[in-house]
Amino acid sequence: GTEVNTRLLRTLYGWHGHLLDGSNDNAEIPLHKEFFTPSNIVSLLQKYGVGKNLDVLSVDCDYDDLYTTREILVNGYKPRVLIIEYNVNFGSEWAVSTVAKPVGEELTLRWRGDCYFGASAMALIRLVEPFGYIPVYSNDVNLIFVRLDQAQKLGM
Repeated sequence: GTEVNTRLLRTLYGWHGHLLDGSNDNAEIPLHKEFFTPSNIVSLLQKYGVGKNLDVLSVDCDYDDLYTTREILVNGYKPRVLIIEYNVNFGSEWAVSTVAKPVGEELTLRWRGDCYFGASAMALIRLVEPFGYIPVYSNDVNLIFVRLDQAQKLGM
């Protein structure tokens, strides 16, 4: 709950929402101890009453970010701002990703602390563009997208 993309929004601006983490929980913020995968992310969002039109959604699952994000978007969730962890080691010109984990084995296959995780920036851009998102910022860890209708309102 202290090293997350949304911490400053919570501590400085009073934003609230749900955080999911496979190892930790803290009811005060609220951080839920939940290991999320592409096959269970939608049911977890429903479990915690997350609305389809949310302000910010950050996806960082250390392995299958592309597949998790796809499930969220295909199921009609439309965050105004979308933050997704990406793998800078894959380069910026190729649309590549890790191989999807077989359903039922998501909890046994995990990131091993090496360079094989996630997806390239181009793979994520190609995934989210048909859902109406444009990239607005990146660093060596995250891509930040804004829904096109929101970007147009802001003159971006």
